[in-house]
Amino acid sequence: MNKTKQSHKAIFNFIANANVYLKMHTEETKLKYAIERTGEKVNEVTKEYVQKLKDIKLEHALSEANGKVPFTTNEQGEREYEYTKEGLKALDKAIENLFNEEVEIEVYYATELPETLDEGFKQVFKGFVIE
Repeated sequence: MNKTKQSHKAIFNFIANANVYLKMHTEETKLKYAIERTGEKVNEVTKEYVQKLKDIKLEHALSEANGKVPFTTNEQGEREYEYTKEGLKALDKAIENLFNEEVEIEVYYATELPETLDEGFKQVFKGFVIE
């Protein structure tokens, strides 16, 4: 395993493309193995991202004079808060900053790549499963 720094944006792009690649290519390859190994570590980072996102939403939510933060719960069981105009602007900026924040992740580089690997996948996988 190697360590690298990647933004959450790049991580989510990797996840989306890795899922597409794995659905298209079911054969066992060193690249598939690397994607699966790296995917396990990436999932840990995305769990941390989700928790940070929840914290940011709460931090910028409208609060009452007594300090209580009113919320409703949507169909997925997630809390939904109300925001002031300023709070919403600050929330959007904080989410953008989090999305672009770089975090250290463990990655596993494939020792061999399929000859037919599309250039688009190569670009997305670079730094995750391609050195």
